[in-house]
Amino acid sequence: MQLLRYLLYSVTLLSPVLCRAQTPACDSIVWRADKKLTWDDFKAVPNANDLAAARTRSNFVREWRVSKNELKTKMICFFSPCLSWSKNKASERLLRHEQGHFDITELYKRLYYKRIVEATYTPATLQAVVTIIYRNITQECGNFQDAYDRETNHSLKEDKQSEWEQKIGALLKNLEAYDREEVSVSLVRR
Repeated sequence: MQLLRYLLYSVTLLSPVLCRAQTPACDSIVWRADKKLTWDDFKAVPNANDLAAARTRSNFVREWRVSKNELKTKMICFFSPCLSWSKNKASERLLRHEQGHFDITELYKRLYYKRIVEATYTPATLQAVVTIIYRNITQECGNFQDAYDRETNHSLKEDKQSEWEQKIGALLKNLEAYDREEVSVSLVRR
């Protein structure tokens, strides 16, 4: 009887935790050319202390492996709704600007694939080369994102915003061959 009371007590204490665990997660949105962000995708509460009108949290995750003398790597570009917010959901220009940040992340995913395909590897350098390529991509992507905000003044300079939208679109188009889920590279045996 005492064991039953203990179990009931434990279940009662755990039930709020279990209920929270069953709440729908704020799923990430994977980048797709045919799916643009909407203000409904920005679910986080705006940071009142932040001077920006909106914040987009986009990033990529990657994995790589070697199997049967072949390097395979996969990178996913995603947007985080629960970490992204806006103080002005009426501005279409601001929404396009935030889409630009997501597009830049996709651009650097494609550039990562391009560099992986073009790199030279030996068994001794494989891990270091892949790591350096990824590290450089993340740093360059951050620098490009900063330049985008600086030059457009976070979308307030309409002419610069339009220029950047065209520039980002052209760069994505130039790397269209790398709009894939995964790339594979045959490794030469020495």
